[in-house]
Amino acid sequence: MKAQVILFDLLNCYFTQFHGQPAAYAKVSGRKLATQGIAGFFQFVQRVVAEYGEGPKPELVFVADNFHSGLERRKRLDATYKANRTYHREVFDTLPYLMAMIRDGFGENARIVQCKEYEADDLLPAILDAFPLK
Repeated sequence: MKAQVILFDLLNCYFTQFHGQPAAYAKVSGRKLATQGIAGFFQFVQRVVAEYGEGPKPELVFVADNFHSGLERRKRLDATYKANRTYHREVFDTLPYLMAMIRDGFGENARIVQCKEYEADDLLPAILDAFPLK
């Protein structure tokens, strides 16, 4: 099935690639940033677009968490929520640069959706409602 719109959980896709690669770093504006996983992330997106995208340029929507997404709010409701998950600050530090590369690389075909108080999963119903599905 080919899709006019493809939705990505940005952090999930990047996190998987980040931890599947050997450590690599670059200095950006005097800061040491972890860069492993960036190439793999773009290769993954390109494979998904090639296999599932309708036409040469389907619309890409990247839904992103941030370091302070609704995790604390959810933990107040359920203390065991993502209890086994370890968060690496360096993954989140790289996100603004990854988002800039997404905008530059995919241009008008890419949207990045991020809301300070919510995780990507929380935003999906509203995003899906915004697109007419066939």
